[in-house]
Amino acid sequence: MTDIATILAKPAKAQAFSLFLAERGCDVLPASNEWELLRFRAGRRVNVVYRDKRGQLSPVGPDIVPAVKAFSTSGPWRAEPAHPRKKDSARRRHLRAALLKRDGDECFYCGLPLGDAGTFEDLLSVTHGGRQCLANLALAHQPCNLKAGHLSVVEKVRLRERMRAEHGK
Repeated sequence: MTDIATILAKPAKAQAFSLFLAERGCDVLPASNEWELLRFRAGRRVNVVYRDKRGQLSPVGPDIVPAVKAFSTSGPWRAEPAHPRKKDSARRRHLRAALLKRDGDECFYCGLPLGDAGTFEDLLSVTHGGRQCLANLALAHQPCNLKAGHLSVVEKVRLRERMRAEHGK
């Protein structure tokens, strides 16, 4: 993993690598915590390079090594394209109906009515090991969902308490 360490050690090279990733179909994402040096989405997969307290790097994701190798050798590499999700699939309709029955027609965060505007909120995000199953899902307004971002479950519950207090819920 010395190649990734060399690339990320110098800001100019790290910026060039980020540009390389973006040019090849990746979404370069902001770090979600202090230990992340690099986060990018290739297709539907999120890849992360972490640095621990001792400075050791840990790549997590199948696209990091091939991308680094291609960048280092000026070889060909392209991110796997994201397969568009069917917005109105039968599974999504079933999940939405089950969530409405379980939680009612209100946003998980602010408590205001959802109407047709609800988005799925992963309580434990998929990037942190959560699954997209009924026990891990709630419905939320898109702006509320965006505020939650990559917070931990505990931080999401605290955000919910603050937002509901603001709205008198």
